[in-house]
Amino acid sequence: MGSLVSTTYNSRDWALNEQLTHNAGVFAAFKNHQEQKELVSLLVDENGEVRSFSKFKQAAGPIAEKYNKNWLTTEHNQALSSAEMAKKWNGFKADQDLYPNLEYVAVMDSQTRSSHAKLNGTIRPIDDPFWDGHYPPLDWGCRCDVVQTDKPAKGTTDVEPGSGFDHNPGKTGKLFSDSAGYYDVPVTEANQVKGMADELIKDVMIRQAHTELRNRFVRSGKLKVSFEKSGIERTAKINAAEKGTKALALLHNSENVQQLIKAGVHSVSGNIHTWTGTDAGINFVIKAFESVQGTLVFDSIKLI
Repeated sequence: MGSLVSTTYNSRDWALNEQLTHNAGVFAAFKNHQEQKELVSLLVDENGEVRSFSKFKQAAGPIAEKYNKNWLTTEHNQALSSAEMAKKWNGFKADQDLYPNLEYVAVMDSQTRSSHAKLNGTIRPIDDPFWDGHYPPLDWGCRCDVVQTDKPAKGTTDVEPGSGFDHNPGKTGKLFSDSAGYYDVPVTEANQVKGMADELIKDVMIRQAHTELRNRFVRSGKLKVSFEKSGIERTAKINAAEKGTKALALLHNSENVQQLIKAGVHSVSGNIHTWTGTDAGINFVIKAFESVQGTLVFDSIKLI
């Protein structure tokens, strides 16, 4: 399964990738909600008359193109840029004892915003609040970067980021700020959309985990565990929303489950095999059942 940040379970970037993936799903749900509201408003014309299908289709065309072509391309590129910068932030923090400062680097050409060019060369400590709201990308299509350095602090901090870019993806674990336009809905609506997003994320992760894990195996000593889609679906159902997403995230690659199996205490009851344990702060129970062929078939992961 592909991921926003290339990583494996229990690595430095594993939790970050989980956060970014979840935020991408939430963002997509709110975007879809806003698009649907605009489309629904076109069912009647300015005189309150119901539009025919042909007239509705004609009116809806520009909206669909706006959301699903023009904005989609920009948002896709922005998500990749934010994910890459978030991963870099983790690396900066790991090397902070050697290189305690960060330097803002703008692409100094005719396409660079004047406010971003103004920040070029600015150096601040990595823990300076400046980086909470001035860590690239600072606007749509921003090409700016940050490099780690031991050079002394200097430069201006008097620049405002673009609307919706007042956050640091490496610290918030979000591809898009909470002030992004799609989130501007009443609280009741927001809660409903958030619930939809959780279900969307689960569904996507189930399908992707099944695709990747199909025909792959986890080995623990002489035991061999095979994966089936039913076990992945059960993993989502037996966990609460947040833990269900985390449990499915463990299934991104078979090595994740292999590590948990090795960390767990193995027990057998009839044809049911269970691993129970704690690893990297995750309390888990993994179950598999012995098939008629003698292969252990993955049943579920439960996070406690």
